[in-house]
Amino acid sequence: MKSFIGILGSVIFAFGLMGFFFLGGAVSLPIVSLHLILGFGLILVWLFTSGIKNLGNASGAMMGRTARFGYSATIYIALFIGLLTAINWLAQKKNHRFDLTQEGVYSLSGQSRGIIENLKKPLKLVAFKGQENVNDAQIKDLFDLYKYANPSKVKADLIDPRTKPALVETYEMKQGNVIYLQYGEDTDEKKSVSRINEASEQAVTNAVLKLTRGESKKIYTVEGHGEPSLTDDGPQGLKALAAAIKDENLSIEGIFLGEKSAIPEDAAAVLLVSPKKSLPQQEKDLLIKYAEQGGRLLVFTDPIISDSQGLGDVKEIASKFGITVSDDVVVDLVQRLFGPLALGAEIVARDYGAHPVTRNITPENITVFNLASSVTTPKDQKPGQESNYVDLVKSGKNSWAERDLAKLLNPEQPSAEFSEELDLKGPVSLAVAYEKKLESQEQQDKENKDEAKFEKVSRVIVFGDSDFLLNQSLPAYANRVGEEGGLDIRARSIKASVAPLTKEQLLGILSSSLLIPELVLLFGLFVWWRRRAVSR
Repeated sequence: MKSFIGILGSVIFAFGLMGFFFLGGAVSLPIVSLHLILGFGLILVWLFTSGIKNLGNASGAMMGRTARFGYSATIYIALFIGLLTAINWLAQKKNHRFDLTQEGVYSLSGQSRGIIENLKKPLKLVAFKGQENVNDAQIKDLFDLYKYANPSKVKADLIDPRTKPALVETYEMKQGNVIYLQYGEDTDEKKSVSRINEASEQAVTNAVLKLTRGESKKIYTVEGHGEPSLTDDGPQGLKALAAAIKDENLSIEGIFLGEKSAIPEDAAAVLLVSPKKSLPQQEKDLLIKYAEQGGRLLVFTDPIISDSQGLGDVKEIASKFGITVSDDVVVDLVQRLFGPLALGAEIVARDYGAHPVTRNITPENITVFNLASSVTTPKDQKPGQESNYVDLVKSGKNSWAERDLAKLLNPEQPSAEFSEELDLKGPVSLAVAYEKKLESQEQQDKENKDEAKFEKVSRVIVFGDSDFLLNQSLPAYANRVGEEGGLDIRARSIKASVAPLTKEQLLGILSSSLLIPELVLLFGLFVWWRRRAVSR
């Protein structure tokens, strides 16, 4: 044991010196000073007990074991290199990225991953180095994220035009084009091609979605009954909504149903937004028939619509699908800053139902409704029925649907008080989604004459408020959301996580981090010394 004391003291003293130099001469730290004193003391004990007389024998023994040591070292080095090679091979075969940032700054958004992971054909991304106002490293990192999301379908290349100038013409890149996208094989005559002028995730994903669709879907908004206008950029217009829909690679235009015998076949959805005038029965029938045959109908209304039967027509259309729009206004008791609870008709909603429309919205996303009616589902609906209803958004627990509108809307002194018998206690549903699967239809494939079956789904969504769609409200909070499948990719940034440390605390952490390698080394040396002692 005396011979091992020298080894023990040397290691402890060496780690003390490492701590002294690495930590800027911090001898005052207990762990550093303890190492220096203890290590030096053990070395002195070994020298005075057995170290001096064994120095000569040790040198001879070391010379005698040189060959064995070299042989063992060679084996250990080979094993170590083999281990590194195996780890590298596994890393290449089982590639996995870890994004530890809270906002997922170094990952694709959920919307982008969903689109890229479901690609049916190969996707090619191409960019050229050295473009003005474009960071090559940023493009490469972006391409890597898309390739990682679906390695079997996505190929990306960042080309140096100085070495391959002909490819600029091959991909027909014009002034301002940054990224070339191709959906489909190079030899496919029906491949889809796009060129974008921006190197961002949102721009790339939007372009990919457009390519996978083949051509843009069209949204129609009903006109002719006093509805807000798509071209009106005033507070009560829908120009901001039109711009938001176009950002989703969808086109939008108004439609006057009085001139139509049916909803156009290219309609992805039809919007009826708070009509002020009555709809002729023919137009209501067109909307109902469209939805019943597998269309998507979105209806928005308001509790107070002057001049006509517009609200009544909305109620009639909603009732055809089992949805009730009530004659009430949802109110809420809210806590004012430095004040008591106050009554408000502006509803701040955080409670969202499970539905594709709301899947990218969390309770942290606030939606604001102003003067909204309650929208409810049938009371007798049962699981497993053909028709399915979801409450998309609900008001808070302190809210209720006030049905004494004369008292609530009194211009002199508006007031409201919850009545168990008359009012509907919160949380109150402000929007309902209806869905019904239709019987499978059969369509003749014109190219191969094979029968292809597809399933249609009838979808209707009814909101008890339309104010959140208007220009003055749409940008607020989470009022603007993407379409089903999601394309509203918001900017993400790294959030700082700060934990202030004093200089003494930091030095203590750094010095204690030397303990683990020190203990491992001491354990290994002890095992070696024991085996050596036994073999003698």
